[in-house]
Formats: sequence, structure tokens, C-alpha cells
Amino acid sequence: MLERSVPKTTETAGPLETSFSRTVWKLIKSVLPWVVTCLLLGYIFIYKVEFFDVFNAVKLVNLNIFIPIVLITFVIGILASTYSYYLAFNWLAAKAGFKEIFYARGAIHIHSIINFALEQGGLGYWLARKKSVSGGQAFSTIFFIMTMGGFMIMCLSTVGLLLMPEVKISHFITDAPGTGLLRFTIIYIVFSIVEFIIWITKPKTRFLRFMFRGPFMVFHKLRLRHFIIVFLLNLIPFTSFIIGAWMGLTAFGVDVPFSHVLTYVPIIEFIAAIPITVMGLGTTQVAWIKFFEGLVSAETIVAFSMLWVVMTLFLRSILSLCCLPKALGDFRRVRKK
Repeated sequence: MLERSVPKTTETAGPLETSFSRTVWKLIKSVLPWVVTCLLLGYIFIYKVEFFDVFNAVKLVNLNIFIPIVLITFVIGILASTYSYYLAFNWLAAKAGFKEIFYARGAIHIHSIINFALEQGGLGYWLARKKSVSGGQAFSTIFFIMTMGGFMIMCLSTVGLLLMPEVKISHFITDAPGTGLLRFTIIYIVFSIVEFIIWITKPKTRFLRFMFRGPFMVFHKLRLRHFIIVFLLNLIPFTSFIIGAWMGLTAFGVDVPFSHVLTYVPIIEFIAAIPITVMGLGTTQVAWIKFFEGLVSAETIVAFSMLWVVMTLFLRSILSLCCLPKALGDFRRVRKK
């Protein structure tokens, strides 16, 4: 009797399906920010402002004021933040020179066109490969700087809220205007300080020690002075951007109270860092319109924010092109060893 033949399944079906799924997922992740950006910009120009009104608002800007403000803000931000990375790398991961970090960050800075997280990931990859640091240590070091950045944002927003005449610290327990944001920022700050104390004192309690795992892998090396120094260094670029935004609005003929800018511009920066759009386009414009409604016309605030993004993109591209040859040369030398 003839045996019934059973079709054989190929062993490569599983890996092929997995490879296809990964390819599709990578494609979705790369395309999705562009799709979300287009949708949000479409929403803005269909329902919030007219394109030609924004174009006319851009033509009214005083470039003799606006261009130097963007340039100075960009330079201060790059130098101060790079020094933060320089100190954090040397404290927590491996010895690295300021110049090599500057060139590496300058070359990787072009990734921020896609989103902030991609730039941070690229810098962590550089640290792991160039200095032979484990991926966990590199990520944890970058995470420390990002944590301090979030803490700085909430501190500045809280100060701005308390400088507003209509907001008082007693409003924390009332339903007065600004109460929700004030509660959120203060709770965030208190929670962060408690975490900092735990990381500094390094208690032996098993549950609390668990916090040193994962993204907190290198946090056992931190001391109080590390938090203070990075906090003060982060204060420089954030403050320069806030002052730059306040002065940049004057180039459009708009006078906005500084306390309002101090309160909401850090929140807008926080929103811009969320990796769902390209370079924060769309999300930041919606935030600018929302937070400055009643103080600045929608077309003016959109013109201001988009012109700032375009000029920053231009400066980032120049920086990346200047730093890329040096950074690639260093990376090739590392691979040959």
C-alpha cells in the first residue's frame, strides 16, 4: 500500500515571517511621524489659520532681531547641553573629551529632525561603541540627563505660574485658574526630589534598591553635586530658549508677559520632545495656539513657531555637515581596533 505523502513545512517559514514583521514595523515607525505631522499641519491650516495669513505674518518679522536671537539661542543650547553630556559621561560611563563629544553630538544632531529620542539613542550608541560601554550603562547615562531635563521643565513652569498675578501658591488646594497645571508641576517636582534623595542616599531596602535596575543602572554612582551641577547647566539652555522665544515674539510686533512665556514655553518644549511627529512640527504649533490664545493671533504664533523651526533646522544641518567628517573618522578608527 502506498503511504500517503504528507507535505513538509519549510523550517524557514517562521524566521521569514518574523523578518517580514520586523521590516513592516520598522517601516511603520519611520513613516508614522511624517503621517502624524501632515495630519496635524493639515488640521491647523484647515481649521485654525489660513495659509496666506501665516505667510503674510512671516513677511512682517524683523529679521535683524529674529535671526541673531535664534543663532545665539542655538549656540548657547549646544555648548551648555554638550558640557552636560561631557560631565555625565565622565561621571557615570567612561572618560571622554569635550571635543569628541561635541563632534559626535553635532554629527548625530541631524537625527533630531525626526525626533528628540532618536538623537538621544544615537548618542547612546556612540558612547557604547566608541568607549566600549555596555548598552545598559550608555542608556542609563543618557536617561539621567533626560530626567534632569524633565525636572528643569517643571521647575521653570512652576516659577512662571507663581509669577502670574492671578495665580497664588494657595491655589494648589482650590479650583482657581491655573490650578490643574500648578498641581501637576508641584507634584512632579516633589516626586522627583524624593527619587533624587533615594538615589543619593542609596538605601538598603530591597524595594527601593530595585529602583537602581533598568534605566537607573548607573545611578548608584551619583552624588548630590552631580544633580546640582547638571541642574544648573540645564538651566542655561532652557532659560536662553525662553528668553529667546520672548524676544523673538517682539520681532513679530507681539508683546507677551514674560511670566506667560516662562510658564508655557517649557511645556511646549516637553511636548516637542514626544516622538510622534517630525521635529515636533504640528504638536508644537497646536500647543503654541492653545497656550497663547487670546494673547497672540493664531496666524502670528504659527508663523513665529514655524520660522523658528525652519531656522533651527538650517543651523542643525550646518552643524551636522561640519561635524560629520570628524565623527566618521573617529568611528572608523574604533572599528579597525
